[in-house]
Amino acid sequence: MGIPISPKIIGMIVPHAGYQYSGQTAAYAYHILKNQKVDVIVMIGPYHESQFPGVSIWTEGVWHTPLGEVPIDETLAKRIQNESEYFRYDPHLHISEHSLEVQLPFIQVVGGGAKIVPILISDIQFAKPLARALYKHLQGQSALVIASTDLSHYHPDTIAQDIDRKTQGAFQKLSPDEFRDAYEKGEIELCGASAVLTLLEFSRLMGEPGFINLHYANSGVQNRDLSNVVGYNASLITISDKIPPEQSEILLNFAKDTLFAYLTNKTMPTFLIEDPLLKEKRAVFVTLRDKAGNLRGCIGRFEAEEPLYQAVQNMSIEAATKDSRFPPLSLNELKGLSIEISVLDTPVPVKSAQEIVYGTHGVMVSQGKRSGVFLPDVSKEFPTKEEFLSELCSQKADLPRNCWQNPQTQIKVFTTQTIEEKKAL
Repeated sequence: MGIPISPKIIGMIVPHAGYQYSGQTAAYAYHILKNQKVDVIVMIGPYHESQFPGVSIWTEGVWHTPLGEVPIDETLAKRIQNESEYFRYDPHLHISEHSLEVQLPFIQVVGGGAKIVPILISDIQFAKPLARALYKHLQGQSALVIASTDLSHYHPDTIAQDIDRKTQGAFQKLSPDEFRDAYEKGEIELCGASAVLTLLEFSRLMGEPGFINLHYANSGVQNRDLSNVVGYNASLITISDKIPPEQSEILLNFAKDTLFAYLTNKTMPTFLIEDPLLKEKRAVFVTLRDKAGNLRGCIGRFEAEEPLYQAVQNMSIEAATKDSRFPPLSLNELKGLSIEISVLDTPVPVKSAQEIVYGTHGVMVSQGKRSGVFLPDVSKEFPTKEEFLSELCSQKADLPRNCWQNPQTQIKVFTTQTIEEKKAL
């Protein structure tokens, strides 16, 4: 499935009917989720029995399925709940509602141990305040927001498909105002309108979202009855993972100030960070080059373990002092030193080296406890992909040079955003 690596998935729209009807459609979205590390999943669904005022948030404990337990992110759930007097926990609503419960097995299989925050909403007037609360408390977290909804209900197939195309079109516009207007006029039909509207409001707050439609079906495909069908949709909402120019300049200054302070008196400068983008956990490599352009150190982390600004600080120091190929950097060498920051996107596994786009993808190979990684720019040092991969296996992973051809070797690819100075220090 040709889903781009670079956009970050921040939301999904998935169905909640019986698995025999909508499970395959939902799986199209959850299949993509397995390639993105997520710590918490906020599930938003409708309450089918009647409309209720406000929002009901399950704030503590665990949910159970035959696959095991899924813990609630209690701290996050309570913080969201505290944002409004209309946000509360009503157990009677949740106990009789299935729209969130049916998502759990998918989350347990592909969610990588993510915690959940279950939320029910039925009145669209509460979508915007809920979206604002999510935006406030999800900043800097590896989080995903799921809107659970089926589409049109109980129309003949041809009529249902026409209504559902209009609903999907309203999704794709990513305009909360247009979506709400179409819903109130009856031009589109879905049971989880408030959940979807919340997701659209949230995605607008997050920046410039993108939309990827994955799959559509209706119940007539399974029960062979086209006279009375229910529609199902799976789609993704993404935002760019790229760091804007203003924040890129800030990160370069962090790196320079950190190196100067550390090499002068072994201290780490402290920065007051309010920008949520700089506090988001990201994987980072820092490369240092001398005034002649020669490599002087390069160290990074493949996994997103700490906020972006801290990762830049820590990797700058490690590249300067802990790269075993070079002696520690001296203060005198700072003049003329150039700094390059590589911010990694989420790595995804590939089946073979044929899927590697040489020069675009960074590559990680691993076998057991041994692993190695090359950034995309390293491809400039080798004439062919084969030599690039062979050197990665032997030099970085301490494995046989042809390990990339071994089916037992796991290969992951990623893209990077390179942030570098326009001039030397």
